[in-house]
Amino acid sequence: MSVFTGAHPIRPRLRVGIVLVLLLAALLVGVTGPATAAGSGCSSQLDAEGFPVWSEGCSTTVAPGRFGPLRMGRTKKATAKATDYLAYSEFCRRWDGVAAGPDWRSKGGTLTAWRGGSRTSKGLRPNSSLARGRDLYPSLARTGFWANDYVPGEGWRIYSTRTKNGWLDWYRYNKKGRAGNFFAVRSLDIKRPVTNWSQDGC
Repeated sequence: MSVFTGAHPIRPRLRVGIVLVLLLAALLVGVTGPATAAGSGCSSQLDAEGFPVWSEGCSTTVAPGRFGPLRMGRTKKATAKATDYLAYSEFCRRWDGVAAGPDWRSKGGTLTAWRGGSRTSKGLRPNSSLARGRDLYPSLARTGFWANDYVPGEGWRIYSTRTKNGWLDWYRYNKKGRAGNFFAVRSLDIKRPVTNWSQDGC
């Protein structure tokens, strides 16, 4: 006849197993949770000449008022630096942005405009046809022109759409062909497309 002592022969092992599972879960949450929420999968390093080079983990998808995880008018510049979306260029002695170089704007420590992007959240690419753009964004309208400083008479026709989150601007080069097209995003308080982006290096 056995005597019940209150102890269970497998309970210590069970406790160890539960602790290990909880520790593993906490570790996985710590690795994946903040990275997804804050975009910290993005990283950068300087090349041999002192220019920042970014990893493939840096999202370049744009939507009205948004570049990757950055929200124009909401994301602090300090946050963009902490998540490596802004990195210091030793060669040019300035802060450059992912896909933007010096072409980003801030006000009061908050990002307000950003140039660049590989595609929009709806699948539009910089060199897509205008018809495709209007199919995806029915409110897309011509809002301006940005002249090429180096080629008289040429430049970018600007088409824009907005939501409650901000503006999406599509710069389309007016010469035949689709080379040189790009996107930009801006906060709602910037009423017109930016027409003083950089057209050269440092």
